[in-house]
Amino acid sequence: RAIFFDTEVQAEFDFVPGEKNVEDFLKMARIGVGGGTDYTPALKRATQLIAGGKSQNKAYEKADMIMITDGYCALDPDHVTSLIEWKERNKISCYTILIGEDSLGDLKAWNNKVWRLLNLEESGDDVAGDLFEEI
Repeated sequence: RAIFFDTEVQAEFDFVPGEKNVEDFLKMARIGVGGGTDYTPALKRATQLIAGGKSQNKAYEKADMIMITDGYCALDPDHVTSLIEWKERNKISCYTILIGEDSLGDLKAWNNKVWRLLNLEESGDDVAGDLFEEI
């Protein structure tokens, strides 16, 4: 599932492995998010989805959460602590690609790995390759 966010969740898309739904890809390409960055709503939604999936059929056992963001957001320290505990309890891995020069801040505290992407043309393939090796 892809969750698009800025200061709130803007859109969600579900994809079945191997699915090539051109309409959904075009809708995703048209999403205009802006006006700030707040990870909290997207992270809460992702944790809800994973918890719901686990309670239904364990489809999200050892799930990977991948966040791509163009801005840093400072999470409340209590939220960071509860996210780390939830990750450990549910065997979830989190990865973030930070596009731009914003501070990594607490991203390293709750992510298994964080990549900074300054130039998509020069290092985009390397970051994508590293990410796919991790997951």
